[in-house]
Amino acid sequence: IKYYVAGARHLLALDNFNGIMEVLSALHSAAISRLKLTWAAVEPKVVEEFESISAIMSTSSNFGAYRSKLKAATPPSVPYIGLFLTDLTFADDGNTDHVGEDMINMEKARMVTRIVSELQGYYAGYYALAPLLSVQRFIFNAPVQDEKSLYTTSLRVEPRSIGGAAGASKKRKSSIFRRSRAGP
Repeated sequence: IKYYVAGARHLLALDNFNGIMEVLSALHSAAISRLKLTWAAVEPKVVEEFESISAIMSTSSNFGAYRSKLKAATPPSVPYIGLFLTDLTFADDGNTDHVGEDMINMEKARMVTRIVSELQGYYAGYYALAPLLSVQRFIFNAPVQDEKSLYTTSLRVEPRSIGGAAGASKKRKSSIFRRSRAGP
């Protein structure tokens, strides 16, 4: 877990928000998040960093923290594409194509243009990173597993009877998939 959190930290330094969301999605998946004993063994500073990065990508306030961080980022950056697709869907579904009988809805066209232009702006420039062939080989040769096989592996690593009671006292405070709760 600590290596994936470290990877997310490096992705954050590169303003690669799509990569961060991929790492967080994996760590929040059922196969990983259920590993109560494993999470309990993670160093508190790593858990704190995980929660801090999760807070940046939180869905609360319509991804408010992420949107602020992205606007402050200096290109090149890799935005979380899912949010732009959601914004485009809302702009398209929430507005009619025509005003009146035969007038094109220019406000809708401007909204779509603004969203696409904003997305394109983040891809200005390039990353000056040297390729690491050993890392590339590792990634390209890594086995691909579906959710079911990942969950089965998770159960082998930490059976339900082992992690259930012991892990109940140690719950992570945040999740990118839960709304922030009221109170402290």
